[in-house]
Amino acid sequence: MMRCVLVFTAFVLSVKAVPTRSAQAYPSVVPEPTSISRGYKTTADFLLLSRNVDVVCVDHSPCPASINEVLYRGVDRLLRNLKRGVNPMVTLPYLRVRLAPIKNTSNPALSFPPKKVSMGEGIAHLRIELTTIQSPVDAAALGKLSEAYTLKISDRETTLRATSFVGALRGLETFGQLVVYDGVRYVVPNLPIGVTDSPRFRHRGILLDTARHFFPVSDILRILDGMAMAKLNVLHWHITDDQSFPIQSLTVPQ
Repeated sequence: MMRCVLVFTAFVLSVKAVPTRSAQAYPSVVPEPTSISRGYKTTADFLLLSRNVDVVCVDHSPCPASINEVLYRGVDRLLRNLKRGVNPMVTLPYLRVRLAPIKNTSNPALSFPPKKVSMGEGIAHLRIELTTIQSPVDAAALGKLSEAYTLKISDRETTLRATSFVGALRGLETFGQLVVYDGVRYVVPNLPIGVTDSPRFRHRGILLDTARHFFPVSDILRILDGMAMAKLNVLHWHITDDQSFPIQSLTVPQ
C-alpha cells in the first residue's frame, strides 16, 4: 500500500512539474510545423486587408500574372475562412466563457500577453517573398515544387518567404490558424512568432469515391477546402467505375 502511495505521489509531482508555458502555446497549428517559436511578449489586432498584401519575386522582379492571381486568391480565401461562422459582437468563443461561480483557470486567453500598440494599429500588412525565379502556374509541375516556407509575425506586420507559390499557400494556411477571434475582434497572441516548415511526407492525400457514393458539388468543394487547411497535396478522385456512368475528360484524357 505504501509503495502505491509513493508511486502516485511521484506521478502527481511529475504532472505539476510540467511548464505552464506549454499551456500557452495557443493557438496550435495543424499539422505541426517543423519548428515554431513564440515570443509571449505581445498580442496584436489582426487588421489585414487584401489590398495591403505585397507579392514580390526574387530580386524584386515582377511575378508572373498567374502566380499573383493564385496568391491573392489564397489571401482572399484566408480572410473569408476567418469570418466563416463568426458573427462579430455576437459570437462568443469558449475562450471567453466563464460560468459563475466556476472560474475557467485553464482559459488560454487569460495568459495572453498585453497589447503594446494603440487601438486601430496592429497586423495590417503582409509581404510575400518568393525567393527563386518563378514560372507561370503549370498544373503538370505542381508535384515538383517545394512546399517549404518561413513565416515571421510581429505586432505590426508579417513576412512570408517561400521558394514557390505552393509554399506560400501553405504559409498562408498557417498564418490563418494563428489568428483568434476573441468575441470582439481578431487577434494574434504570443508574438513575435516564427515558423519554419516543410512537409515530412511528399505524398499527403485523400481518396474521394464518387463512382459509388453520391456527393453534392458543395460537399466536394468543402472537402477541397479542408484539404488545403490540412496542407494535403493529392486528391485521388475515383470518379468512374463499372457501377457508375462513364466520363470523358478532354482536359486530362489519360
